[in-house]
Order: sequence, then C-alpha cells, then structure tokens
Amino acid sequence: MFQIFAHDEFQFEVGRPGSHWRLGAFIENNPSQYVYAYMVSSAQKTGLHDNAASLGVNSLRSKKDLATRLAPSAEWLKPSVMKIKTARFQTSVAAYDECPKASRPEFAFVGRSNVGKSSLINMLTNKKELAKTSGVPGKTQQINFFDIDARWHLVDLPGYGFAKVSKAQQEQFNIHVSAYLTQRETLNQVFALVDSRIEPQKNDYEFIAWLEECEVPYSIVFTKTDKSSEGQVQHHIGLFQEGLKERNLEPTMTFKCSAKTDRGRGPILNFIEGKLPKKPKASKSVPTMNLSWMKKK
Repeated sequence: MFQIFAHDEFQFEVGRPGSHWRLGAFIENNPSQYVYAYMVSSAQKTGLHDNAASLGVNSLRSKKDLATRLAPSAEWLKPSVMKIKTARFQTSVAAYDECPKASRPEFAFVGRSNVGKSSLINMLTNKKELAKTSGVPGKTQQINFFDIDARWHLVDLPGYGFAKVSKAQQEQFNIHVSAYLTQRETLNQVFALVDSRIEPQKNDYEFIAWLEECEVPYSIVFTKTDKSSEGQVQHHIGLFQEGLKERNLEPTMTFKCSAKTDRGRGPILNFIEGKLPKKPKASKSVPTMNLSWMKKK
C-alpha cells in the first residue's frame, strides 16, 4: 500500500490496499515547506531511499494538502504514531549495581542539567507527572526506570553540566551513569539531549564523543525548539551539526522536539518502535473436529 511518512511536524500514513509500493514523504523544516516524495519497494522498511527518484512539491501547509497533492486516490488518512497505553514508574537507584534485572529493551535519556529532559519524557509518554519537572537544575539525581506497555523501559539518567550539587556528588553521578551506559546489556539507544536555544556547548560534544568512543548507540534530540524563533533554532542546530562533522561524530538519528507543542513525538516513538522486537501474531484457534456424521446410522 502507499504510505506517507512525515519526518518532523507530524507523521501519518496514506494507504491503499493491494499496492506493491509505498510512498515516503520527508517534510523539510524550512520556510518554503518543501516536500520530497520517494517511491520505494515495500521491502524497504525505512520508507525512504536516497537513490530513489524524488518529487518536489511546494508550499504544503497541512495533512489535507499533502494528501490531496501526493495521494489523491487514497482511501483513508490516519495518524501513524506508536501508541503508549501504560507508562508507570518502576524504580530509582543511586548506583549501577542496584539497577533492576535487565529484562526488556531500554532507551535512555540524558543531557545537560536544565535541558528539558523531564518535560520531554512526560510529552513522549503523554503523562504530565511521570517524570518530576523542576526549575532547579540537577533535580534528577538517580537513575529512574519507567515501564512502558510492558514492552520496553524508558530510563531517565542524571544530567551533567551546571547542576547545583557538590563536586563529589557530580562525580558519583558520572561513575554510575558511565557504568550503566557501557555495561547495561539491554540498552538499545541513548538519546543525548541538546538545548536548541543556545550555541554548541563543549561538554555536550565531550559527552557525545565519549559515547562514540565507547561504541554506545546514540541519537541527538534538540529540545525546546518552541522557545526561540525557527531561524535561531536552525542556526544553532546547524552550528552543532558542523561541530559533529568536524569531530567525525555520527549519531544514529537527530530529532527536533518541543515538549510544549509535541513536536518530534511521533518520530521518536516510531524510531523506538522500530527497535523493539515485533509483537507475536495471535495464533489462530484450531477448529474443533466435528465427527457427528460418524454417529449417524
């Protein structure tokens, strides 16, 4: 069937049963709102292909416009975002050796203090009070585990940077966070959060370089994109990405997010879903054998 994947502001599918192709649309986040549509084989799981023929469409402003321009014969249009039914706090630990038994895929979130991590976690899970938010930097002082739909764990790690704690306490954070990041067998991906409001920070680069040196899979999430103009956000992100290239750092993915507007929620959740084991299909019940004919005389 046909599928349209919007990369940034929203994400949804347009489908038509019986088709052997699917269509992925990548929404560039720029003033001209260009859309590039790619035709790819249904076997291509990503929905995007660098070498595929592309079609540029100008000034698409809404889902309706996108559907009208790119898939006028589509039979339906619906959101395509991983649904989270249950999200609950599991436990907090102060040391790595206190972590619960590794049983499910884990996705960890970490960043400088005051980067907006707790708000982002609440936005992703659609639970306003799941992670405690505070105006005081460094509020997260333990490793927090959250169970998501009994399928995976979201892990909230203590921040680094200018947290208002003692130097000795900050060092303890670093020791236990480092142990978790390098030794946890079920850690699937680390989301390194970067504040889009400010210019690149040295300790962000140092932390990301350390992740790469330790061969820890990571993606970068630019947070608080609603706090500045789009032009300023793009400028800061561009500077940061230039710094990554200069240091030969290559994240798995990059995301632009806002806890206030839900920007980036769909792309991050769908990225996580793509990393999870597939749900087993429900087995069909075996029909009961009917031997009533044998009883007839």
